[in-house]
Amino acid sequence: PLDRAIAERAYRNADRIISVSSALAGRLNDNFGIKAPVISNVADVSNFGYHARQYDGQSSESVFRFVSVGNLIPLKHFHVLLDAFALAFPSDGRVLLTIVGGGPESHNLRKKAHELGISEHVCFTGAVPRDRVRDEMYAAHAFVLASSTETFGLVYAEAMATGLPVIATECGGPQDFVNEYNGILVPVGDVRKLADALVRMKNSAGWFDGREISEGIIRRFSEKTIGEQVLDVMAQAVGDHL
Repeated sequence: PLDRAIAERAYRNADRIISVSSALAGRLNDNFGIKAPVISNVADVSNFGYHARQYDGQSSESVFRFVSVGNLIPLKHFHVLLDAFALAFPSDGRVLLTIVGGGPESHNLRKKAHELGISEHVCFTGAVPRDRVRDEMYAAHAFVLASSTETFGLVYAEAMATGLPVIATECGGPQDFVNEYNGILVPVGDVRKLADALVRMKNSAGWFDGREISEGIIRRFSEKTIGEQVLDVMAQAVGDHL
């Protein structure tokens, strides 16, 4: 109740309110009757440049690598990802999953991977510097994160900036920029559909144009693009007072 009262006062005294995603704009409208324009955050992907990748799916020695990045907390649904990965590739050593990040769920997730019989195919890096995050993305062929909620979803943008196609859930922010040309969207918490998406991604990752994915996401979330949109809203607000 206190948070709501503070929010209502802040919104009431604002000349303009900007939402960083369509999902957040919907919540503002539902809870406060506010019609907020959607302007994404600036995504600083300067350290996540495009990286060309090759995958020969015909070779018996070729390995397909998924990477997932996030804090190991319940909201990120890594337990759902492990269930889906085990369902999609129960005994395929040519498909690997790297989970980058640390957090309170680390022990439970490692234990779950062992119980599912996929511990040899899943690597947990723990918390690492951003340069290592980028390098893990460079070593992968696709990005996946099964979050239960994301207001924006910066890590998806970082992965896409390197040229990776992504698998995301319909959890809010990613729905604004993940589409059939750069990835796959699945319902939150649906293990079967996530498993199907993992298989589809492995079989069709070569169809995605990594350079186009990278250039598109950099254009969309650049300081210039977002800055111009914010300046337009600020100019309207100032104009109301002149």
